[in-house]
Amino acid sequence: MSTMQDRRAPLTAEVTALERQQGAAVLDGKTFDAKPLIAAREALEALDTAETEQSRRDREDAQRKRVGIK
Repeated sequence: MSTMQDRRAPLTAEVTALERQQGAAVLDGKTFDAKPLIAAREALEALDTAETEQSRRDREDAQRKRVGIK
C-alpha cells in the first residue's frame, strides 16, 4: 500500500504541470480545459483531509493508551 506522500508527489507534479499549461494558454490566447487541473487539486485536498483524519485518530489512540483504554 502506498503512503500519502507517495500519492501526493505525482499529484503535486501534475498540478504544477497543468498550472503551467494553463498560464501558457492564457498568455497565448488559447483555451484551456481546467477539468484535469480541478480534479488533481481536489485529489490533493482529499489527501490533506485524509492526513488530518489520520492525525486525529493517532492522537485518540495515544490518549487511550495513556489512560489504559483499549
